[in-house]
Amino acid sequence: MPELINGTKIWHRTKADFKDLDHWMAKGRTVYTVLQMATNLAPYEDDEAYTDHTCTGRHVLLGNWMFGGTVSIERLLFEYGPVHQAPPAGLRFLGAPVPQVGGPLPKGKEHGRKLTAKEIAYLEALASEADARSGATKRSKQALGNRWF
Repeated sequence: MPELINGTKIWHRTKADFKDLDHWMAKGRTVYTVLQMATNLAPYEDDEAYTDHTCTGRHVLLGNWMFGGTVSIERLLFEYGPVHQAPPAGLRFLGAPVPQVGGPLPKGKEHGRKLTAKEIAYLEALASEADARSGATKRSKQALGNRWF
């Protein structure tokens, strides 16, 4: 039987939970699944987010509940993972914007500290190196002229 947490059901990948979800489902009902994020590719993302799936009706030939016309109730439960009756608490909706961590700082607190002479020298060296590289690419483009190959 499905797990009850705070009065909402969570169906897991079992045959009994599938039967209960199939019995409970109706056209227009929305259920939620939790997605795992690849934080090695997007380190600014949350580890988990949830998405919603609204039941659009039954399959014409098979009679199974369908979500968006392409995902069946079996696939939703067994491939997407546990299905929640209500949005999971403490997780961000996948379509919501990511909390912004960068942006303008308050007036007068633009910089957290003063840079040391060593840090300034390092940054100036990086800037001069970048200028030298951009000059080299400009010269190589000028040497090619109008040739396209």
